[in-house]
Amino acid sequence: MLQVAAGQRDALARLFDRYHKRLFQHFVRLGHARAASDDLVQDTFLRVLRLGSSYRGDGYFIGWLYRIARNVANDAWQDIACLDPLDDDMALLLPASPDHDPATQHETAALELRLQRALRQLPRESRELVLLSRVSELDSETLARLFDCTAGTVKVRLHRALLQLRHHFDTLSESVPAKEETAHD
Repeated sequence: MLQVAAGQRDALARLFDRYHKRLFQHFVRLGHARAASDDLVQDTFLRVLRLGSSYRGDGYFIGWLYRIARNVANDAWQDIACLDPLDDDMALLLPASPDHDPATQHETAALELRLQRALRQLPRESRELVLLSRVSELDSETLARLFDCTAGTVKVRLHRALLQLRHHFDTLSESVPAKEETAHD
């Protein structure tokens, strides 16, 4: 990033190659449609290029990048057309493992879809906090800087968000028809 800030534009291509998939998946998980997520990744990297001189080089690049991505996503929330309606054909959180049998893959896909639906029931900021913490694996100090609060506050908010997520997941689990649960038996 320091090279980008110094005007070496080819360094931006290396950053894009390294982080574009993670950002795309993050936007999709937040609820943006796939096509909109592609656009959001592009917008994020355009802002990285434009704001490169504001990067301090203090080892906080991933947090700095996600702060820009948060701002891009927040701007996009104004556009309802960019939101994904979430159906059974959507990309799920985890890629299918090639060594699983079809029944296990079906079970995993059903659990992933239920988790995605439970995530969608969380308030946007709580969903983002869970995803950044658990999927992107950002630590509480980085999250505190990203959400402009203390690490302790992040831990409390994350704990509450995970409790809400568990409640929504369990509620969705209870509402699954019995024939769907046993269809692969």
